[in-house]
Amino acid sequence: MRAGCGGTHVRGGMSLVALVVWTGCVLDLPSVLEPDGCDGPPVPCGTQCIAPDEVCEPRDFAGTYAVSLRAGVNQCQLENWEEGTTAEAPITITQEGDAIAVQIDGIAGLLLSLGFGAEPVFIGTVEGDVLEARLAATRQATEGGCAWRFAPVIRAQATGTSSIEGRLEYRIESNGHPDCPDFFADCASVQSFVASRPPDP
Repeated sequence: MRAGCGGTHVRGGMSLVALVVWTGCVLDLPSVLEPDGCDGPPVPCGTQCIAPDEVCEPRDFAGTYAVSLRAGVNQCQLENWEEGTTAEAPITITQEGDAIAVQIDGIAGLLLSLGFGAEPVFIGTVEGDVLEARLAATRQATEGGCAWRFAPVIRAQATGTSSIEGRLEYRIESNGHPDCPDFFADCASVQSFVASRPPDP
């Protein structure tokens, strides 16, 4: 894996859209919406405003979802990324209390493992109607004195009893060495997504 400078692209970390499109399949994501009409910082409890000291029960996100993704900005300069490209993939969410695991299934999950050197499982937590999960570990790369790895994260919110929408952000964590490209510090390559599961019987 190598980091590109001067207009070249980061190699070895393909986006989920690029991975799935590569197989001939088709992954689309509006940004996470915050509640309207709330004073102060938004509270992650769907569209209801509650007092800041109240605790929201974690929503039950567990189930199998059909996901549609759309590639947005590519600040981290991932290869094979084309803004507006869409793809689709299944995911399985398991949950125990506020602990959550998001597994990318099928060919998309296999290619995600190959691209990032990690199991295709994002681990995180749920607070009210909002979930955040990170890919457990990715392969580290070096370029001169720079050591870095991808740090993908899912941020999403329930939009109904059986649907969610959010963002899949590909970020880079590095050791901050002068050999690291400047954009490593705060870049994000983003895919928006919408996902739905069969309604409860």
